[in-house]
Amino acid sequence: MKLQSITVSEVLGLSRADINFAGITLVAGNNATGKSTLADCISMAMLGTPSRVSLKKELDQLLHDDAAKGRVTISYDEGEGTAEFRLPKGEHHADEFPGMQFLPYVLKPSKFAELTADERRTLLFQLTNCKASSKVIIQKLVGRGVDETLATDFAINWKTGFPAAAKEAYARATAAKGAWRQITGQTWGSVVAEDWTAPKPEGKCPTAKELDDLMAEHGKIQTEVDKGQQYVGGLEAKREASASFLQRSNDAADLHEQLERRQNKQKATEKDLKTLEAELPALVEELATLQAGCVPVDCPCCGEQLRINGGKLEKFAGLKADTKLITDLALRVRNAKDAIDLLKRTLANDIKSVGEAEAAGVQYKAIIAEKVEVIDDEKIEAGKTALAGCKQKANDLRAEFNAKQQARIDFESVKTKTEEATMAHTNVKTWLAVGDALSPDGIPGELLADAIAPFNQSLAVLARLCSWKVPAVQADMAVTYGERLYGLCSAAEKWRTDALIALAIAQISQLRLAVLDGFDILHAAARQELLGMCIQLESMGAMETLILCGTMKELPAGLSKRGIASVWISNGIAENAL
Repeated sequence: MKLQSITVSEVLGLSRADINFAGITLVAGNNATGKSTLADCISMAMLGTPSRVSLKKELDQLLHDDAAKGRVTISYDEGEGTAEFRLPKGEHHADEFPGMQFLPYVLKPSKFAELTADERRTLLFQLTNCKASSKVIIQKLVGRGVDETLATDFAINWKTGFPAAAKEAYARATAAKGAWRQITGQTWGSVVAEDWTAPKPEGKCPTAKELDDLMAEHGKIQTEVDKGQQYVGGLEAKREASASFLQRSNDAADLHEQLERRQNKQKATEKDLKTLEAELPALVEELATLQAGCVPVDCPCCGEQLRINGGKLEKFAGLKADTKLITDLALRVRNAKDAIDLLKRTLANDIKSVGEAEAAGVQYKAIIAEKVEVIDDEKIEAGKTALAGCKQKANDLRAEFNAKQQARIDFESVKTKTEEATMAHTNVKTWLAVGDALSPDGIPGELLADAIAPFNQSLAVLARLCSWKVPAVQADMAVTYGERLYGLCSAAEKWRTDALIALAIAQISQLRLAVLDGFDILHAAARQELLGMCIQLESMGAMETLILCGTMKELPAGLSKRGIASVWISNGIAENAL
């Protein structure tokens, strides 16, 4: 990728930049003049992601001094591609080109070292185009002893990457361990499961004939139970019938025994009624006579008041004297009538009562004629006791049959359970093997070794060009410089490592572009070594654009003669040096 030019307006430390790039461009100036700003502007325009702020609302902080707007524009590949970023809205545009996903690592070399081990692994797979095809995975799984059918099925259906596939395989191994435990009742272990056999039950295995005989005997006893239930049920029904018979016969007999008393009461009621009915007319006549005598008449001779009483004429003593006699007699008449009415009703009830007693006699004879069998409780209890004994014997036979049937099943299942446990154990081993094969140290490690080799080879070639120690990415994705871990290196050693890794990524990805900011961390001899390597890479066509930024008191002489463009930044302005 060949950058032609960049223009910058009012961004961070740069008020203005108008630069034409060569194959190698050296950007220099004093401290805090905008060298890193220029590197950030290139990254901002190409990637659309500012490095100094994280929120869109903070983009206005990237403007130079009090400027209201800012812009970065880059032209590349003979003007066929452009990239632009505008402030403060963050508007971004960049024409697409192959290898764009690797730009962050050549524009900011330290980014590779900031990745996690998994992220580095993924990046190297992508960078070296090392693909794990299903065919390769199947071959490697089969080579590790995994059944080809299982390996094929798993590889074809696995689409989620090595970590997820390994996790799935281990999950299936855990499920197989659970199955083994369910079969055996024990916790799975590689040693105990290897030769596990189902324990044989104690005693002798019951024969099929023994089970048939027990079932036949149980059937006979169950028949007796059914008969006993019918027998006891019949006795209880008869007891209820006999109890009803005794109650009805006793009730009828008791009622019939009252016949004579009820008849005598009827006769007495008839006699009392006849007597009152005979006395009532005389009382009524006497009352009428007394009431008639209460009206006096004058004597035609002497004028005295007279009345007739009992057919005799007598002197009238006055109305007041007769009132009490009339009242008492009227009360007697009324009482006599009431008594007659009561006796009539009583007589009707007596007649009915006598009829009931006579009917009870007839009913008693009919009940006695039924000849119902009388059942006592002792007979029923004896039947229940015999029934309970039959039931207990039937239960005992059923329990014995179930126990022997289970024993026979246990004997017969020894072989089956052993085979099932063996199969479950085989599944555990298979899925553990698959999980191990798909873990980072397995097949991914083998594939990664294929991916790391060309990368490390490129790093070694670059290191030799500048006579530096060789950086490398180890199998566990640790980065080293010489034999020292990256995290233990000095700042200058880390810069050299980052620079060489960025150049290796630029070459392998075919971007052939790198921005190396802060080269002033190197001593003078190392700077010359870096510059010499860059000249060789550019002359061989291995790199098309190399931009080196660093603090210097002045630009070195003779750069243009070596084909190196130079840019001096001062007072917020960056331009190509003459």
